Amino acid sequence: MLKIPLKIPPRVHSISLFHVPEPHSFDCRSTKRWGMDIWDSQGHIDFVDRGISADVYPGQMFITPPGSHVLGDFPAGRRSWFAAFETDAPTDADETIAVRLELHEHGTAVAEAMRRAEQYWAVQPSRATQLFWGVLLDLADLSRRPASPARHPVIAEAREWIEQHLSEPFSVTQLAAAIHVGRTVLARLFRRHVGQTVVEYLRALRVRRAEAMLTQTNLPIKEIAIRVGLGDPQHFNKTVRRQRGVSPSEIRRRHGE
Repeated sequence: MLKIPLKIPPRVHSISLFHVPEPHSFDCRSTKRWGMDIWDSQGHIDFVDRGISADVYPGQMFITPPGSHVLGDFPAGRRSWFAAFETDAPTDADETIAVRLELHEHGTAVAEAMRRAEQYWAVQPSRATQLFWGVLLDLADLSRRPASPARHPVIAEAREWIEQHLSEPFSVTQLAAAIHVGRTVLARLFRRHVGQTVVEYLRALRVRRAEAMLTQTNLPIKEIAIRVGLGDPQHFNKTVRRQRGVSPSEIRRRHGE
């Protein structure tokens, strides 16, 4: 956890959608600025000076304190909502934010707030700063919440495997075999610790990711369906309608209004 002053707005230097479509690696040493990424890509990050090594996948937030040495590797390209900002020196009375935070069901709302902040940045930076300040306060609130019981090691391993194979069709039996647990055990743990069946969790996750791509990218709907593992257009359309009450094309149209 990191101490961060949030009683007044941060001094923002940039807010952007950082997108490098080709394989991308970096070796970054930050100066007096903080950095924050809301990730929409898969890769790996090492915080060299903090001894933190972590896989990155969509729906995560990473915050980089001033003076950090960070290595990153993104074999399929890099995409994230990014902000660089400054604050006063932290004190014991300040907020705390996790270096790494799983946004889960909050991911779409946070990404939408960053999208709006990025839109305002070029024309109304004071408004963009206020929006970004709100994002940081929300992240501090999420960081304070007690750890979810879904942090069971088997659930954590299952979620990580799902993230890495989300674009692939697979069964619950295949998932269980991949993480070396019985199908019945996995099903029971999901019901107990997540409150959903594995199929319900997977369906909701795929729809959330699809919704994010429908509203934040110009990818063709067929391509989005493939990326979230629902490649059959009719099945994709039916699944989204069941979860959101409208079609994928309607979600995109409403977002553009």
